[in-house]
Amino acid sequence: HWFCKPSPAHRTHHLHLVPTGSQRFVSELVFRDCLRSDGAVAADYLRLKRRLAARFPDDREAYTAGKAGFVEETVRAVLGRK
Repeated sequence: HWFCKPSPAHRTHHLHLVPTGSQRFVSELVFRDCLRSDGAVAADYLRLKRRLAARFPDDREAYTAGKAGFVEETVRAVLGRK
């Protein structure tokens, strides 16, 4: 489930709810933990986010889509190591 307030066009609050143990839940935690433990990955992600923010200052969907590949590749790499 997804919730934003006051509206999708102007978000002051943004909340995602996912079932515990679901693939999405696991992926979110894997990515978070990777950023916390690997400074190089965190720095690469920061650079990507800054480039995307400059390129899409008023297009949240394009900004988010631009991060998707990085996140997916990172999660696959981490899960492949286990």
